Amino acid sequence: MSLPGRYFQMHDSGPAMLAAPGRRGLAVAFACLLIGGCERIPSGPAQVTRHEGHGEMAASLSPPEIAQSLNALRSRTASWHNPDKAAAAGYTLPVGCTDERTEGLSELVARGMGFHTLKPALIDGETRLLDPELIVYALEPASGKLKLAGFDYFIPGAFYPGPASVDYPGQPPVLEGLGTPLMWNEAHAGWVAHIWPWLHNPDGMFDNFHPNVAICECEISPTTALCTP
Repeated sequence: MSLPGRYFQMHDSGPAMLAAPGRRGLAVAFACLLIGGCERIPSGPAQVTRHEGHGEMAASLSPPEIAQSLNALRSRTASWHNPDKAAAAGYTLPVGCTDERTEGLSELVARGMGFHTLKPALIDGETRLLDPELIVYALEPASGKLKLAGFDYFIPGAFYPGPASVDYPGQPPVLEGLGTPLMWNEAHAGWVAHIWPWLHNPDGMFDNFHPNVAICECEISPTTALCTP
């Protein structure tokens, strides 16, 4: 199934969400949304080795504390299954689809990450568990609609320099409320952390990618962080 150049309606009664072209880095993608027209870059040769930095992140809390924090996140975000409620909460800026091809993998072995919608007011130098920067939607094959799956916590490198920068503070930023360090993602030029409270991830609640989320129906590569079907 080929998706149109817009996010389709997630529910029969929900508003259509406009997708936007993407380029290297979420921060750059935001600019693309404003000025329009970012070039796509074809994916590179097939590879099968995943980056070690994208395993499950170890939170500093105990298992019961983690469970309590995740329950608080579910309570906070339960109404966002309704796209109108998510929009009312400030999630109004779709930034496109991404998947594990950003790590150099072929589409045969790549896992999905899904469609992302941003709350612009939250883009700063911090991340807070109950205020995710981006909502992550997964395509539901049976209905052809997008369903709430998880959340993406994101700090652009412009706000918190990466490990290769001379301005790197010496330690990664931490997700407030969970005590989990974010991971630097070169493809997105920023710090990321994912949580999948609404779609069970067999690879781990905190893994960046999800084996049951479809890869994007558009070209993705290590130099193309986001795309629009």
